[in-house]
Parts: sequence; structure tokens; C-alpha cells
Amino acid sequence: MNGIQKSLSLLLVILSLAACHEEEKAATGDSVIHRPAKIVAETLPTIDPKIPEGRILQKWHDLGGIDVVGEAIEAFQEIEFPSLSENPEVSDVKLSYQKFDRGVIVYSADYGAVYLSHAVFERWQLIWESNSTNFWLTGHPIADNVVHGDIEEAAFQNAMIVVEGGTPTLIHPLAYGRYVDLMDVLGRPRSELILLEETNDGELKRAYQQFEHGDIYWDISLGAHALWGRLWQYWKESAGSIESAIARWGFPTSNVTDIIGGDAGGALDTMEPKTIGQSLRLENAVFYTAANADNGDVYEVTGGIQEAYDKEGGASGWLGFPIAARKINQQGKGYQEFENGVLIQPTLGIENAIPFQSA
Repeated sequence: MNGIQKSLSLLLVILSLAACHEEEKAATGDSVIHRPAKIVAETLPTIDPKIPEGRILQKWHDLGGIDVVGEAIEAFQEIEFPSLSENPEVSDVKLSYQKFDRGVIVYSADYGAVYLSHAVFERWQLIWESNSTNFWLTGHPIADNVVHGDIEEAAFQNAMIVVEGGTPTLIHPLAYGRYVDLMDVLGRPRSELILLEETNDGELKRAYQQFEHGDIYWDISLGAHALWGRLWQYWKESAGSIESAIARWGFPTSNVTDIIGGDAGGALDTMEPKTIGQSLRLENAVFYTAANADNGDVYEVTGGIQEAYDKEGGASGWLGFPIAARKINQQGKGYQEFENGVLIQPTLGIENAIPFQSA
């Protein structure tokens, strides 16, 4: 018997076994557990890469088969998600998956076969199982589950799912783009997305997500911005609550931003540039903290004083960092002191402030 005849014989045996399983299922009404035997992957001359079942079987084999992934605990499944494109020539998205003892293998034509833990898959499935359009919230899984100690991470097109202590958390698409750039700073997620405000039509308008060392705030007009460090602590604690902070200072319009200056601080000089502090811009104020500030002091600069401060170069200009909060003198003039000078508003309500250099 030549090689082709052997392959055909083996295929007929496999098909016959499958038919017996289906007959048993129909006769008893019991579900049949599909267990891909290790011998199948090792004996078949080739695993057909042109069909989803073949790609999932190949992935199972590549990962280590029964020894690593375990046996199948559910039958092969196919699901279809509607395209969001208005172009009728763009077809719907088809995915295939199969559950095994220790994880799930998902196959798509765009990203191939991807291995996910059960915790990740179940959190992802919750998003789209009741409404297939919600699939596009995360999009496809794009890489195998990654394990860092007690943490599992799975990356999707538009989001990430992180599992800690067996509990999965979705890093929401509204926060994910910012998180990718700052994950080492922000740390692990500590909440799912928290709604702050909706539009009159019931659409999401403002929200935030909490992390170990900071938060990401999203606004429908301003986009997503990340807060961490001293300025994040000041934002959270000084007003008493997130809602009070927004009412007082407005929503974040920037990330926490490093301020670069010379070795002497203040204006850039001939010394090696370095981070001399940080700022955080909000709708109605800017927070500043100097790297050498005692006790992590944070000062807010607002209104006309902030406009004049920006014109003079801000914290990296000749004025340096604010060293006190804004005050009102006996003549009703607003003023604020900085490391190397003071900004004065001649009359309350007048936007322009006048800089004076310290002696």
C-alpha cells in the first residue's frame, strides 16, 4: 500500500469514527465530547491549513497538544459578526473557536489561531454573546495569552483583558490607546470603565478607568488623558471627590507632562537638560509640581495669571515654578509668587497679569 492509499485509509477511519459519534449522540440525546487524540496530530501526513478546524488543530499541536492545552471539552464552534462598514462588498467577520481543558483556541482569517485562557475568553464572550455588534468594542484577539507571574494579559485590536487573582478586567477601548503608551507608569487596572456623564441622547460623554498608580479620563470632545503621581493625588484628594474636582477645575486636557529645564532649574541653560517637574492641564487650571518641591507641593495657576505665565515660558521660563497659591492683596489685586518673580493682576476680572522679577 503506497503513501496516498495509507492517507486515504486513515481519513476513512476518522470519518467513520465521527459518524459513529453522531449516531450515538442522536440515539441517546447526550452530547458527545470531542477529544482530539494526540495520535491524530502526529499521524496525519498534513494538517489542512485551509480550513479553520485544521488551523485550530495545528495550533493545539504547536502549543504542546494534550500535555499543555489538554483535551477538547466542547465541540468546534463557528460564529459570525456583522460588518460595521456601509460598503456592501465588505463581508461579515467569521471566527472559529474550540475549548480545551486549559484554554481556548480562537481562529480568524486576519490573525490566525490565538490561544486564550478560559478567564479571558469568558470575559470577552460576555461582551458579544448577547449582541454580536458589541464584538467591535474589542475586535479580534491578536496574540496569545501572556503570563507575567500571577497576571495574565490578552491583547485585542481595540482593548486588553487583564486577569489578576482569577478576576478578569477589561481595559476599555476608550482608555486602551492611552494605556498602551503608559502601562509601565499606570500599572494594573483597578476597575472597569466608570461612567461619569451621558449626553441627552444617552450616549457616553465622560468616563474614567482606575489603575494602580493613576487614572485615565475620557471626554467625548477632549479625548483620553492619563493622570499619575503627585498631580494625580492632588486632583483626587484636594476636592474630596472626582465629581467635585471636575466641578472645580474642569476635565483634564493633557496627560501629566514632564517639564524639561537646565540643571539650575528655570530657563534652559547650558547645563544638561533634565526633568525639573511636572504639569497637568485642566479646562480651568494648570497644576504644577517641582521635582525638588518639599513634601510634594502642588500649586494651581488659573485665569489671567496662567495666561501671562504661559507667555513668559511657564515653569521652564525665567519665572520658574509657583511657590505659593494665588492671593488677593488689600488693593484687591490678584497675585501669585514664583521661584524668581511674581505675576500680578492689576484689577480683579482683568485677564492680563504683569510680571515682576524678584530682586
